[in-house]
Amino acid sequence: MKFYSYIIIFCILFTLGCAQKAKRGELSSKSSALRQVTQIDATKLVDDMGMEGMAEALAANIQHLKSKPNHKLQYGESIISSLEYLESLEKLHNVLLNNPSNFNTYLLDNFSMYEVYGKDDWGEAFITSYYAPEIKGSLKKTKQFSQALYSIPDDMVIVRLDEFGKAFGSRVGKRFCANKKNCSVKSKGLGILRARIISKKNQADEIVPYYSRKEIDMDKVKVPSKVLAWVEPIESFFLQIQGSGTVVLPGNKKLQVGYAGQNGHEYQAIGKYLFDVIPKEKMSLQTIEAHLKTLSDTELQKLLNKNPSYVFFKQNEAKPFTYFGIETIDGRTIATDKRYFPKGSLGFLQFEKPIFPSPEATEPESWQPASRFVFDHDTGGAIKGGGRLDLFWGSGAKAKQAAGVMKQMGKLYYFKPKSKAAKITLN
Repeated sequence: MKFYSYIIIFCILFTLGCAQKAKRGELSSKSSALRQVTQIDATKLVDDMGMEGMAEALAANIQHLKSKPNHKLQYGESIISSLEYLESLEKLHNVLLNNPSNFNTYLLDNFSMYEVYGKDDWGEAFITSYYAPEIKGSLKKTKQFSQALYSIPDDMVIVRLDEFGKAFGSRVGKRFCANKKNCSVKSKGLGILRARIISKKNQADEIVPYYSRKEIDMDKVKVPSKVLAWVEPIESFFLQIQGSGTVVLPGNKKLQVGYAGQNGHEYQAIGKYLFDVIPKEKMSLQTIEAHLKTLSDTELQKLLNKNPSYVFFKQNEAKPFTYFGIETIDGRTIATDKRYFPKGSLGFLQFEKPIFPSPEATEPESWQPASRFVFDHDTGGAIKGGGRLDLFWGSGAKAKQAAGVMKQMGKLYYFKPKSKAAKITLN
C-alpha cells in the first residue's frame, strides 16, 4: 500500500527485534537477495486459501503487468522484463483454469524457484501482517468522534534533498552535518523532507519542519486541509498506522480512505513505552488498544504524542492500493524491501497462522501450518532487509484479530520463468 508504514503492525507498534540483523552479514545488493532452489517437492506447494481465488489473483497481476511495459524483475543476477514475465504467467493462468491438477507440475517445469536471503539463514523471513480497518465515524464533530482525518495540508512543501545531492554531491553532507553530532543526513541516499514555509516581514522566507502530532492534535495548530471525517482518537491512530481503511458513517454509508502523505517526522513506536504495564510476551495490537482505552483523554494524547509522525488521507473509490499500483489481495499481497525483491512477482509463502477460539478472543488458542501463493506488490517503512515481509490479511474485525498477533518466522520463495530470463552480471 502506498503509505509510510504500509506498514506493519508488530514492528511499528512494538519494536521487538524486527530489524534485519543477519548473523552472517547484512544484505548489501539486489543481486545477492535471491538464490535458486535446486530440489523442489511439488507436493509441498499447497495453497490453504484454495486455487479458485488464486486464479483471480493471478489474472489481476497479469493485467497490471501489462500496464508496466518498462518494469523489470530481478532474481539474483538474472533480470526479466515485465512483458516476458506476464507472457509466462498467462500460460500458467491458462493451465490453472483448464487443468488445475497439473498446475504445480507445470509451474515447476517452466519456472525456477528462488529463496530469499533470509534473516539468519536462506529462505527464512520474519512475518508480520497489516490490514484495512473498518471504523465508525461521522462527517460532523461529536463528543465520540472528536478526531479529524485530514487531507494533505495546503501549506505542506517537499524539499528534495536527493536533487541537492545530485547537484552538490558530497558537499551536501558537509553543509548539513558540519560540526553536528550524530547527524542523520548523509551525502548518499538523500531523500525528501516535508516542511512548511514561514513568511517574515522584510526577511527571506524560512523552510521549517512540518507540524508534529503534538502540535496538530494537542496544541491545535490550524492545519489548512480538508477534514474527510471525524473518528475516535484511538481508531484514528491505528488507521494512520495501517494507512487505509473504511469509515462507516451514520446510515451505514461507507467512506474509503487511503494514505495521501505524511508530515515527515520519524515514526516512534508507542509499544516501547508500555513495557511497565504490558509484558513483552503479551504485547500485541489488542493489548495495546485495550490499555489505551483505560487512559484519560489527556493521558492518551500524551502517549500518542510519543509518535510525532502524522498521516494524511485521501478519499478512495475502491480497495487499498499497493506500492506497485494494484489493489491489495486479501491474504496474498505481501510487502517486502523494494530495494531487493521483484515487485509484481509470484511467490510462495510458508508460515503459521493464528487460530482463535472466538471472534472476541485477543489471543490465539493455537497456530496452524499454512502455505499459499502470494504476490509481491507492496513495501513498508519497517520492512527492511532480506528476511522481512508483511502479509496483508484483509479488512475488518477478523483481519484485525489475526494481523494483530502475527509475528512468525516463515519461508518465502519466488518464481522466475526458465526460458525468458537473460543472465546479466551487475556491478
